[in-house]
Amino acid sequence: MGNLLDEMRDSVFSNADFLDLDIVMWMLFSEYQKEEPLVIEESVKELEKKALKVQAVETSVFDENTFSHEDAEGLLIELGNILGYATYTPDKSKHSDYLGKTLGGISKLTEIPPFTLERHLDTVRYIDVIWFREEFPAHCFEVEPTTGVSPGLLRLYQIRNFTNAKFFIVAPSGVITKFKKETSKDPFHQIKGRYQFRSYLDLKEIYEKAKTYNEEKIKFFGKE
Repeated sequence: MGNLLDEMRDSVFSNADFLDLDIVMWMLFSEYQKEEPLVIEESVKELEKKALKVQAVETSVFDENTFSHEDAEGLLIELGNILGYATYTPDKSKHSDYLGKTLGGISKLTEIPPFTLERHLDTVRYIDVIWFREEFPAHCFEVEPTTGVSPGLLRLYQIRNFTNAKFFIVAPSGVITKFKKETSKDPFHQIKGRYQFRSYLDLKEIYEKAKTYNEEKIKFFGKE
C-alpha cells in the first residue's frame, strides 16, 4: 500500500494520504465489477452458440453406412409397437443385440400367427420384420444393407397371393437405383406397385416423429 501511495504522490496527487488511496482503489474495483459481468455474459453466449451449432450438426448428420441391419430391424419393431401393431421378427434375428436388448425381446410376437397354410408360413417366417393387425400381415419389411435387393424382393413376391400386406425394402439411400432396376424385371414387375422403397434416413425420421408423438400422447392421456 505504501508503494502505491508514493506513486500517487509522485504524480498529480502530491498531497495524497491513505484515505485518498482507499477511495481510488474503491473506484477502480467498482469499475471492474461493472465490466466483469459483461465479459462473463458474453462468454456464456458464445458457449451457447457453439453448443447449439454442435447440436445442429449432430442431429442433421446421419451416416447410413454405420447403420446396421440390426439397427434397422430394431427401429422397425419399435415403430410398429408405437403404432399399435403386433410386431414379429424371425428366429434368426431374435437373439440379435439392439441397444442392450434383443430384437426378440422387443417384438410383441414370439411366433407367427397361422393366418395361412403352413407351407406358405415357411416363407413368411424368414421376412425380417412384419407388422400384424388382428393376426394378419399389414406391412412386411425386408432390410437390405447392400445393393443385393433380389432376395428380399423374392421372399415378398412369394407371399403376394395370400396377403394384402404392403411390401417394403428398407436400405441405404444409394440402394434405390438397384431397387428400381430389379423391380422392373420379371417376375417383380408384375406386382411393382406393391413394392415400396424406404431409406434408413426415412426410417429414422419417421421413428423420431412417432416417438415424440407417443411421448406427448402419454403426457396428455397417461399410459394405457
